[in-house]
Amino acid sequence: MDIRIPENVNLILDRLKEYGSIGYVVGGCVRDSFLGRDPNDWDITTPLLPEVVKNLFNDYQVIETGIKHGTITIIIDNEQYEITTFRIDGEYSDGRHPDNVHFTDRLEEDLKRRDFTINAMAYNPDVGLVDLFNGMADLEDGVIRCAGNPFDRFHEDGLRILRALRFAITLGFRIENQTSYYMQTCKGFLSYVSKERICSELCKIMRTQFPSSFRCLYNCLDLFYCLTPYFEDKIHSAHTLFEHHAVVESLIATNRDDDMIVRFALLMQYTENPKDELMDIRLDNASIKSILHLLSNKDKYKDISYEEVERKYFVRRLISEIGYRDMRRLFSFWKSRIYVGTPINKFYFLKTITQMEYDAGIIVTNNDCCSLDKLDISGDDLIEIGYEPSKEIGDVLKLLLDQVLHDPYKNKKHWLVKWAKDLKENQEEIQDSN
Repeated sequence: MDIRIPENVNLILDRLKEYGSIGYVVGGCVRDSFLGRDPNDWDITTPLLPEVVKNLFNDYQVIETGIKHGTITIIIDNEQYEITTFRIDGEYSDGRHPDNVHFTDRLEEDLKRRDFTINAMAYNPDVGLVDLFNGMADLEDGVIRCAGNPFDRFHEDGLRILRALRFAITLGFRIENQTSYYMQTCKGFLSYVSKERICSELCKIMRTQFPSSFRCLYNCLDLFYCLTPYFEDKIHSAHTLFEHHAVVESLIATNRDDDMIVRFALLMQYTENPKDELMDIRLDNASIKSILHLLSNKDKYKDISYEEVERKYFVRRLISEIGYRDMRRLFSFWKSRIYVGTPINKFYFLKTITQMEYDAGIIVTNNDCCSLDKLDISGDDLIEIGYEPSKEIGDVLKLLLDQVLHDPYKNKKHWLVKWAKDLKENQEEIQDSN
């Protein structure tokens, strides 16, 4: 079985060979290659000590990524390639890092320390595939299985429990029974893992292209109780989330980042303090902001009119308030809620949202004014009219923007100046009457 190896990776393997040694591509790049996917990165393992590897590639930029653990990074054509010495890990007293490592010249010893069979395969063009744990069979059968003793693997690094879940969900695989059993038995080891690493795994899970495989996650919900106390009341929310995406898989046709935002919003839709929960799991601020946008607008679809003028005003207003991308996420969020729920006039709402999606595309294509910076009038123009420099100018600009959101063809300076003058005259009349 052959793997198509990139030119720069072959360069590394050839140089190791010329030195009289050998290198193997290993782990995720082997797995993804046999799945017909483009690997995100290429990791190489070799019996050479890191100092030797460093000198061997001294004509390239070398980063001592984790030289204590045998890893250095070579940069070729602005791409990074990690080269790690065959090693045997010592005890994991902190449930996260090995206390020490021992370098070895035996590939099999290095493969023994890896997490799952599908990640414990190595490949060299001259040697072929090295598969000591039948990872290829598990890859073909769609199985996630620990390489070696599951208790040992999860005791070494509790994050592997979530990694098992993530691989099962993102690949659409099932988890082998013994591995699944020890995921539950060892779930306490998650408490040793930083919330940042846990959040990274959760985000990868939420980006899956296989929504129906979220049922695997439903069977492991109590794993989340170890992550944050907020997840203890998520059974109903999570079950609803999985049902949403099993039903509306074809609707969430955006991209993986958008899917993640929509799914977190679905998970948090019945929560009293979603911001606190999302901050507690260390989700990034931009994602939290987008999720809160969806939640704050979760029921607004009930107020939408199908009448064209009001519908388009609603769309421009949304773009103005939350931006085009979050608005598209909101449409997916609404569709998910409507499809699974049983609102009155379900198909009317779905028809309206579909029309709004079309409207939004036209509005963006036409470059309609949906923000203050696109108004054909400025604060300086208002000062010339007679407004005093103050917060009032910002308020007047917002009022003018709202007029333009109703009718974008009126985003012309003469119209806006007239409205501003009329507004000022009305304000002065009110002040005089008082």
